[in-house]
Amino acid sequence: MFPGENSAVRNAERNLRVTRPSTARAIDAPFAMKRIPETWKEQFTPQRAAVLVGLVTFALYLAAWGRMGGWFAGQLLEELRAEVELDATVRANVISSGVSRRLLLLESFAAFSEVMAAGQASESQMRFYVQTVYPTVDGIYALAVAPDGVIDFAFPEDSNTHLNRMDILNSENATVARAAQRAQETGDVVLVGPLELGSPQPVLLGIAAIYNEGDLWGFVVMTADLNPLLVSAGLTEEASALQVALRSGNGLLLFGEPAVLDGDPVLRRVEYPDGAWQLAAVPAGGWESAIRSELQAFRLALLLLGGGLAAAVTVAARRQFELSQTVEEKTIQAETAGQMERSRLARELHDSVSQALYGIALGARTLRKKVVEQHTADPALIEPVDYILSLAQGGLAEMRSLLMGLRPEEIGEQGLATALKQLAEGLAARHKIGVKVSAKQEPALGLEQKVALYRIAQEATHNIIKHAQAAHITLNLVDGSGAVKLEVIDDGNGFDPDGEFPGHLGLKTMRERAILAGANFALHSAPGKGTRIQVTVPVLDSNH
Repeated sequence: MFPGENSAVRNAERNLRVTRPSTARAIDAPFAMKRIPETWKEQFTPQRAAVLVGLVTFALYLAAWGRMGGWFAGQLLEELRAEVELDATVRANVISSGVSRRLLLLESFAAFSEVMAAGQASESQMRFYVQTVYPTVDGIYALAVAPDGVIDFAFPEDSNTHLNRMDILNSENATVARAAQRAQETGDVVLVGPLELGSPQPVLLGIAAIYNEGDLWGFVVMTADLNPLLVSAGLTEEASALQVALRSGNGLLLFGEPAVLDGDPVLRRVEYPDGAWQLAAVPAGGWESAIRSELQAFRLALLLLGGGLAAAVTVAARRQFELSQTVEEKTIQAETAGQMERSRLARELHDSVSQALYGIALGARTLRKKVVEQHTADPALIEPVDYILSLAQGGLAEMRSLLMGLRPEEIGEQGLATALKQLAEGLAARHKIGVKVSAKQEPALGLEQKVALYRIAQEATHNIIKHAQAAHITLNLVDGSGAVKLEVIDDGNGFDPDGEFPGHLGLKTMRERAILAGANFALHSAPGKGTRIQVTVPVLDSNH
């Protein structure tokens, strides 16, 4: 029985009720009209009225049920996509971190090779360095040196004989030759692959050009296994709820099935210094399959309960809470994993590269002392030793700056002024450029704002070194009335800010960092007149 059945029947009876005619009128009527209302009354019983009301109600409910089912399917797809996006972001960040670690190892190897190219380090020192840093990163097949473009040393030697005498500039593999040419032209570390290079399986290939006094000396080469990166991101797990594909920037499929790319996937960039890969993810079996069981349960609940709206709200609220909780947990996990990875990498660099550079510096000081004692400070002997010492000290300064970048919380401990001075020391030692820092006192800013100003200074000086051909850089940190101002000034080429110019992406990054830090960003430059970048962070009160 439906609610209101009795009243509906009574209304039907009232509408169909006809006053019975008198006996006389009935006898005189030529037709037996009195049977028509009786017949309708007999047919329109309370049971049938209830059925009619029920059918109308059910028809209306079916329309609402169909709409509710479509709405819930959309909610499920939206929430599922959010979960997949978060999962894909975490996996992409893990792969990106692993690629960056490998390229950072190659960059440190390149920095040491520049010392060797200058004739200030021996082959035995180079071998010792390679043996020290090689075990710090998993999945590295080879670290190789290629003077004049031809590999003459690859470590470990017993498993990389196929690389010996490989001419990477004139390689039969066009991808290798193009990568070497791009590394020579840009001065950046270039990553390509996977490639067949005579090894048991395809490898990733990293190449960096080495210069000595402005001339190309040769290259350093790294080959690495892609599989540890995939394992670290969980891409090889058979029981994974996701189907994942990974492809390179030129469209080469590195992992997964092509069908994943055609299934409306979630896409995430796997960024590294020279470029980016693309990670695509869809639920195993597709989007519709992933929500089918929940959607069927929802529709069945609506049919059984009859009050589908309450059930929909309950399920949606539960799913929303679960999604919020999942997002929060995974966000915390992602942040924690990222911080742990940066801290671990910083420790490894400190324990390996920094110690190696410290050992070189210590050896150079000892050698200088013996030269002074035995040869009465002959400049011809002391100058090369001083050069080695300056390179090692510069490397240590740059390593401190790099570790500061990996662990930004140290800026809060050591101070922004100290961090800028360490950045300047590294630039001066590595690039032989005059860098002046003016920072009279530590500004009263929060950690995030200090990190933002430090990152802007890093990006600005990187652009200056790469594009400006400047002789001097000045970093001013002024804690004035009501605001803290960072200035980065150079005497380089300058440019037209309204036109096309090299380094515009770096300027965009700096501007975005300033906005996120609540700061004002200003740029002043003209061709031939250098460049001045000003970042002003307002503070709440002038007395701090």
